Amino acid sequence: MYEKTVLSQEQVAALAGYYGWVGEQRSIASISFAPRTDSWPYRPPGHASSKEQLASANFAFKSLTVFDDGDAAVRVLKGVAIFAAIPGTELILASIPGETLRLNDETGNMTTASEQNTGSNLFFVLKRDGSELRNQFYADNDEALRTAVGDPSKPLPVGKLLDYLQEHAEERFFAADIPAYAMSTPQQKRLFEQEINAALSEDREKAIRGAAPGAQPQKGPAR
Repeated sequence: MYEKTVLSQEQVAALAGYYGWVGEQRSIASISFAPRTDSWPYRPPGHASSKEQLASANFAFKSLTVFDDGDAAVRVLKGVAIFAAIPGTELILASIPGETLRLNDETGNMTTASEQNTGSNLFFVLKRDGSELRNQFYADNDEALRTAVGDPSKPLPVGKLLDYLQEHAEERFFAADIPAYAMSTPQQKRLFEQEINAALSEDREKAIRGAAPGAQPQKGPAR
């Protein structure tokens, strides 16, 4: 279903990297893409060799928001992104099939990719300009999208989605106030990861204290 608009390995490699965004009130976020080199493991037997593996990358989205009262909200999503060009535009569709999706739970730990996530497809539109990456996530409850493609929580109807985006992606993308993620240096990446990992460690400690009142969790390095 990506045959006509699938990106080449070279195009995927051009998107690869670690992009960071800094907002107000200690809000930070990052997006990273690392091209895959192994075969696509999520196809039925006999179909492991697919163009999708050429247009896919390991994907991670991380965000940290620190509120006025000191509480922090951390969100981490990981999976495999499949890229397709949106016909007639310079925009790209990145789809995260649910069976590849992992996310941090209420304890700050990452769930495992499993068939239980097959109904949690994630997708967004992105555009890269030089060292900047802009993206717009599409939620499962997007009413316009539901009208066009049906229930996005079902296995993603990419053909219908591309038809819809070909008509509407540019007007929605460029009308929105979309953060610009800048390509990060290795030092900036380390600082981002340190802040996010520290907040995740604190979440885990809170979860441990809540599960076992009076227990004193052992502190260790953020992972």
